[in-house]
Amino acid sequence: MFEKNIQNILSVDDIQTNNIIIYNFLKQDGVKIMMANSGQEALELIDENHFCLFILDVRMSYMDGYELAERIRTIEKHILTPIIFITGIYIDTPSMFKGYRSGAIDYLIKPINKEILNQKVKFFLDLDKQKQIIIEQRDKLIESQRRFYDITRSIGGMIWEVDNSVKYTYISERTTEVMGYESSEILGKTPFDLMTKENALKIKSQFEKIKSKGSPIKDFVNWKLTKSGESICILTNGVPIFDNKNELIGYRGVDIDITSRIRAEEKIRIQAKQLQNINDSIIFTDLEGIIQFVNEGTNYTFGYKPENLIGKTLSLLFPEQYKDLSTTELFIVIDLQPYQSVWQGENKKGELLWLNVKINLMRDPDGKPEGYVIVSNDFSFRKKAENEIIRSLITGEDNERKRIASDLHDGLGQLLTASSLNFNSIRKEIKDLSKTKQIEYNSGLDLLNKSIEELRNIAFNLMPKAIEHFGMISAITSLINSVNKKSDFEISISSNMGDERLDNQLEINMYRITQELLNNAMKHSKAKNLSFQYVINDNELIFIYEDNGIGFNYELKKIKGEGLNNIKNRVASMSGFISINSKIGKGTTISIEIKL
Repeated sequence: MFEKNIQNILSVDDIQTNNIIIYNFLKQDGVKIMMANSGQEALELIDENHFCLFILDVRMSYMDGYELAERIRTIEKHILTPIIFITGIYIDTPSMFKGYRSGAIDYLIKPINKEILNQKVKFFLDLDKQKQIIIEQRDKLIESQRRFYDITRSIGGMIWEVDNSVKYTYISERTTEVMGYESSEILGKTPFDLMTKENALKIKSQFEKIKSKGSPIKDFVNWKLTKSGESICILTNGVPIFDNKNELIGYRGVDIDITSRIRAEEKIRIQAKQLQNINDSIIFTDLEGIIQFVNEGTNYTFGYKPENLIGKTLSLLFPEQYKDLSTTELFIVIDLQPYQSVWQGENKKGELLWLNVKINLMRDPDGKPEGYVIVSNDFSFRKKAENEIIRSLITGEDNERKRIASDLHDGLGQLLTASSLNFNSIRKEIKDLSKTKQIEYNSGLDLLNKSIEELRNIAFNLMPKAIEHFGMISAITSLINSVNKKSDFEISISSNMGDERLDNQLEINMYRITQELLNNAMKHSKAKNLSFQYVINDNELIFIYEDNGIGFNYELKKIKGEGLNNIKNRVASMSGFISINSKIGKGTTISIEIKL
């Protein structure tokens, strides 16, 4: 077995003493001397080991040195391994010639001179080391060529090399797949031979300028003709090759077929020109949601020029939606069917926009997903007009409630209170009446007092005075406390508003929304716990309602649910955003966001 960095020498003599003499003469670091006492034993060792030198005695029993040498020369790994013959008898010229014909490199006469033997052995060992270095370099070169070949076959482009006259001296096999030519058909030609005459003159002129400076070729776009005559667009990159005198002797590089990309870009450019005439905002993003293109309609809708949006995320235009937007989830949804919804956006001035948004998946020419196209239609003006109408109706309704509450309190309420006082003033005189009449009197007075109490409750529900006097949170707390006393609910309320007052109509709306949710919970939810949160953050009122009730089918309720529609209308009148999340058996969560 060949050991790396150890050189093996085989000494063969049927007299062991001679082998030991050879061993003692030649022993040194890095050299292993093995001994055999016969030709057959020697062949067995040769079969199992690699040797860099054989020292053979000519005269041996059964198989002499000549025969052994001839047998060694038939073994492929030792066809050229040096053989030194040693003899004390066959010193005549014919015997020496016979030894050389048998494969000997040298001939030594006994008694052996140690110095001469060491000098000759040193020469052959040095020769073997050089041979091993050459073999290693050859193997590395072969491995490097193999790697280069594998790379050229796997790389997407055509690897090439040209000489100083720009003639191809190498071209990878990828050329056949891309251009239809065999490599042999292109060698000796120039790149300009593969172009139209007009294009060749133009490209040659541009290349000569690069070549004159010895500069690299960077992203050089050029059109070539395939063997079938089809034009394809090539992106060329290359580096100059210099000789030992630093003189330019050629270039090597890679050509990549970008025809599909160029045609797709051209298609997009044509579509982009068409899109510029559309007022709707059209945005192209990559799969990570990074904006790649916007049309003029985006500037019209959001007030941003393309250079302010390219490379940014959609958070600039849709800050609220982008908080919860997952491009991974979006991909899964849109891969099944186009996405469509109403989003709230924000223009450059910070104004709230209402937008009908449609999102589709874009695919490359090979059908692979490469991004999204987002089309937004701004219906803020219509939404604002609708909200103004809703706001006017709600304000009118609340004003009418206020008027009715005032009339009930100041008119009918005063009359009933006066009647109660009159009845009470004669209470002492009814003792003269029969017991039946006394019962009827007391029953009538009790009903009158209950009517007064019910009238006060109706007037309070129509327009609670606590809102005007103490503010929204105080009025809502009072409302929740009154419900707590009459129900089995565990109701919690939290707020960071303190004594802060908001717009009067907003406070009324939030009171009515809370009232509506309490009524719905008592009638339908079967919940044990209700939670109301009122938080002001970043100039925005955030309201969150949660319960652990039976939940409901929102898709069905949003059509038939009058209570929910009342809540949504009040939110719309404040240009707010509402999110309703409810599932059967999973409770209900409603969140409302209103800009202050």
